[in-house]
Amino acid sequence: MPEIDHLIPDHPEVDKERAAQQIRMRLDVLGQQFVDLNDDGSGECWVTAGVQAKWDAPGYRPFVQAILGRYQAGDYGEVSPADAESNRQDRARNLGMQLASYRDPEGETLWIAQSLPGEKHPTILLPDEY
Repeated sequence: MPEIDHLIPDHPEVDKERAAQQIRMRLDVLGQQFVDLNDDGSGECWVTAGVQAKWDAPGYRPFVQAILGRYQAGDYGEVSPADAESNRQDRARNLGMQLASYRDPEGETLWIAQSLPGEKHPTILLPDEY
């Protein structure tokens, strides 16, 4: 089992034991991978099996890097203005609870989500993997 302590959110509202169980489930059951898209710590995120399956398609990894950068900059893609504002407020209070939506070059929707308070690493997934 890989070391996971650095992946557990450091937030007073997070049950650390439950968070550790969820991380193990992501790795073992759901087949998610923890990756650094930029190889420098700035692109750390989870990617689901569906995203991994497209990983080697020409231009896909740069596209995913680009939308992660947009997400980190507060551009939530194709969400409603109300959802974008909710994302900004949750981010400002470090609550997690954010969802962004983008379309890849083939028109398929890709989401970036964070759901735990204090969660540092978003998950990039296809909508049917939610």
